Amino acid sequence: MSTDDVDETDLYHVDFTTASEWEVFIARVEEIMQEWKLFSRTLFPPKLKLSTAQWHSRSQELLFADFEFSITHHYATFPGSEPIVPDEGKGRLSESLEEIMSSDNDFPPLEILQGGADTRPHVLARWYGLREFLVLTPLKGPITQESKIKVLLSSLCIAVNGTNCEIPVFVRSLETWQHFYVGICEGKGVRAEFEMVHLKKVPPQCKYLTGLLSVFKSKVGNGPTVEPVTVAARFTYTLQDWSIFSYSAHPPALDQENFEMTAELCQLPFGSMCEPIQTLTLHTCWPEILESVVVDSETYSDFEPLDAPIWALSVCPSDNPVCLLSDYLTEFVFHASSNLSAEELLGDLAVKDYGAGDMSQPLNLLTESRLPSLTGLLTSRSFRKRNKEEQLPVLMRIIYYLFPDSDSDSKHPYPLEGEAEKSFSQQRMKTCAVDSLVWRLSIMMAHALHMLGGAKAAAHLWHEFCQELQFRWMTSTIIPG
Repeated sequence: MSTDDVDETDLYHVDFTTASEWEVFIARVEEIMQEWKLFSRTLFPPKLKLSTAQWHSRSQELLFADFEFSITHHYATFPGSEPIVPDEGKGRLSESLEEIMSSDNDFPPLEILQGGADTRPHVLARWYGLREFLVLTPLKGPITQESKIKVLLSSLCIAVNGTNCEIPVFVRSLETWQHFYVGICEGKGVRAEFEMVHLKKVPPQCKYLTGLLSVFKSKVGNGPTVEPVTVAARFTYTLQDWSIFSYSAHPPALDQENFEMTAELCQLPFGSMCEPIQTLTLHTCWPEILESVVVDSETYSDFEPLDAPIWALSVCPSDNPVCLLSDYLTEFVFHASSNLSAEELLGDLAVKDYGAGDMSQPLNLLTESRLPSLTGLLTSRSFRKRNKEEQLPVLMRIIYYLFPDSDSDSKHPYPLEGEAEKSFSQQRMKTCAVDSLVWRLSIMMAHALHMLGGAKAAAHLWHEFCQELQFRWMTSTIIPG
């Protein structure tokens, strides 16, 4: 084939109808905005506080030049408040810019700052007071090149104009921990650009109000319309060192040799064994004041904490502190579901106490009555109690605490019948009477599980408790409490 036979239109043909990756990216952003119907906002009354809002978000993933992004729509709803109709009057700014210029949400309340991951709003909502916005986030590493950031921002600007979306749009860049965002908002003929500067150290002149005012005025320009500037200030003081005021609770002291039922042993322990508060933060706030009223410079400041009109305190608790009551109850509930029997836990001890006579004379087992005699029961019980008082003083003191009528010198009698009924009638929950037998037994079982040896100690206590009940049943003795 000669060169004369080649058609120049075929050789140099360029298909300008093929969409580039940039155009595909913009079209995908516009498509997502159309799906979410962001061209028409759901508006709520402007005076509603962000502290009463419920925050929601939805996300979509998209590609741009083989780079993965996620675009997220953050928006707030106000339960109990009816949406309002947008005002289309001339000369008004877009709703997003009105929200930014409003001073109602200059400093978010503490319940927003300390909220959980599901209720805590995005940092942009706290910084700018926005109720609704879009954030474009790279999924594989941060974007640090300024040229790429500008391309993404211009792409979003085209998409915003193409869909008549008046919601602010931000691009997240730099490292995640820096929370660096640049954004844009267009509506009703006005464009607002959101810019940030991230510095390692605060410039000296920006540590005080005088320096911040000079920076602010240099940005908006000097003139009669600038004066006076309205200022809102909040100062935060954090206490992290608790070495002087540290608090810690300790389990009840237990002396095995000279055991006595003290007041702290007669109740479940309460308190944290380590310092339960990690930080204590005080916020002093001045909502709206004119710049001519206050002075804040390196040499003098009118922002004295004691003179602040609003004080707020926030407490940050320690992560999973060891607490006595929760430890007691958790261990109690855990062992309550155990399937181990008393014989498995105590071994020969349980069989030995329930033994039916002298094993050296087995014929007695066949000839004596199955019902124990009163004399034999009293004799065996008194012998067993004397034996255990010498060997197990802690266990016997607990038994005397549960059955104070067994000890002639008891220091823990049960309350009188009238007092017990009055105490029980004052309770509002379904429980046994305060300081009753079941009340005392529950506390002693919890102590046995936690301090006296675990499941074996609790089984031994239950075994002796049943022995005492058996004796009182056989002798028709009233059970106290």
